Amino acid sequence: MGIVSNKGRRRVASDLEQVGVDLGIFAVLIGAEDTERRKPHPDQPHLSGPV
Repeated sequence: MGIVSNKGRRRVASDLEQVGVDLGIFAVLIGAEDTERRKPHPDQPHLSGPV
């Protein structure tokens, strides 16, 4: 299971930790800095690999 967001990885991690989510349960966290194009382009989900 992974997370894909238009926000930066540090922001996503911080937000999730604040509400008590253990980031260790996620195999991947893809953020805004991981791709050149954002919504609505499909680059981010494709970077995460096969589901």
